[in-house]
Amino acid sequence: MLTFADRLKFNRQLKNAINRNEFLLNYFPCFDAHNGELLGAEALIRWNHPERGLLMPGKFISYVENSDFNTPIGEWVIHTASNQMNEWRNKHDVELYISINVTARQLIDPYFTVRIMESLQRTGLSPEALCIEFTENIRLTNIIDLERKIKDLKNLGVRFALDDFGKDLASLESLKKFPIDILKIDMIFVEDIEYNPKSYAICEAIINLSKKLGIKVVTEGVENLSQLEIIKDLGVDAVHGFYLAKPLIPEKFEQIFSNEFLSI
Repeated sequence: MLTFADRLKFNRQLKNAINRNEFLLNYFPCFDAHNGELLGAEALIRWNHPERGLLMPGKFISYVENSDFNTPIGEWVIHTASNQMNEWRNKHDVELYISINVTARQLIDPYFTVRIMESLQRTGLSPEALCIEFTENIRLTNIIDLERKIKDLKNLGVRFALDDFGKDLASLESLKKFPIDILKIDMIFVEDIEYNPKSYAICEAIINLSKKLGIKVVTEGVENLSQLEIIKDLGVDAVHGFYLAKPLIPEKFEQIFSNEFLSI
């Protein structure tokens, strides 16, 4: 638990981080589960802290979400990731998409839709190349307002993904209420799928449900060949995981384009 003094210090550091461009993005490749084709990437924020070194989101993102910097940092992520993907799509003539995580606080922002549309206009990214990811905590927001925002953006072609699916019972409610395009199975059901029949059964049920609803399924946390083979047999559409590739800085991600297909 941060003390009041700690929060004040952290607040100053966040402000400095924005002004000094200390944030950066890594790009987590997403591959077709069956032929290894690169489909897109998930943008993941990092903080190059001047005192503590490179910080992963778990070290700071929860504080950001409850601070006055949630909106400007969120806007920076959306703009930076969209601009980068538009550059790759044009340079390599590929039809990739970029996934961007948004918080409940961003979604309840009355200008959220406008911010997304302005970012697409400024970066030149096609709306179909943008996927907005959110988790079950959206149940805390104004559902009617959120439905309207999602409808407006989907009319433009923007896609939506439900992240960390299965960690909360509200996941099923979200599938019912919102027009989800992609469902991401949480890694806790993949990490022991080789020897835990319950994890296997849950993944199988989620995949079957998604297919009935016409939703694409992405599996997170694939760490070895055995896990990959199991989820492929279950019919998952796409995969993230360290077995295939770790989150990469832009220069490293660019190297993937020299090999269009991954051998999986």
